[in-house]
Amino acid sequence: MPGITLIFNDKSTKKLEKEYRKINKKVGKNILSIKKDLKPHITLMYFQKEKGKKNLEKINNAISKIAKKYKSYKLIVNGLAIFIRGDNYILYFTTPYNNVLQNIHNDVWKELGNINTYSNHYSPLQFTPHITIPIFKSNKTNTFKIMSELSKIKFDFELDVSALAYLTGNLNTPEVYFKKKL
Repeated sequence: MPGITLIFNDKSTKKLEKEYRKINKKVGKNILSIKKDLKPHITLMYFQKEKGKKNLEKINNAISKIAKKYKSYKLIVNGLAIFIRGDNYILYFTTPYNNVLQNIHNDVWKELGNINTYSNHYSPLQFTPHITIPIFKSNKTNTFKIMSELSKIKFDFELDVSALAYLTGNLNTPEVYFKKKL
């Protein structure tokens, strides 16, 4: 599903990808997806693909408008967590819902909430900010292997949020449709 997201600068993206590569090497296979257009991100809103296509100009204009209001900022990653959806175990990095993130998130929903008919899971009232870890087969075994490895890193590390983007985080065919620097 395509969505409006906050993405990180190259240095921060490479920091996460370095950890993912270590895990892939340790387990001897590509258990985590690392692709050029698969940007580590914080999703702020999802769209049904058709709604996004019909409203592409509105989405791009809203991203441009909102991005002009903000500057790049540092975000703290302070832990790991899991949620379960069916047989999928989704592992993610946790981050505080700070004032800058709240303001950007509220602006996105103010500008685009009327075309979001897919899910309110990401609405400001129900939102849990997180950075999903791109696991190919997110079953219990794989997820706990990855969690075991990632739990060895020192948390409370910083990532630099640098842009607002419209993208799809599909693990096999990711695509960035539009992005604007903060």
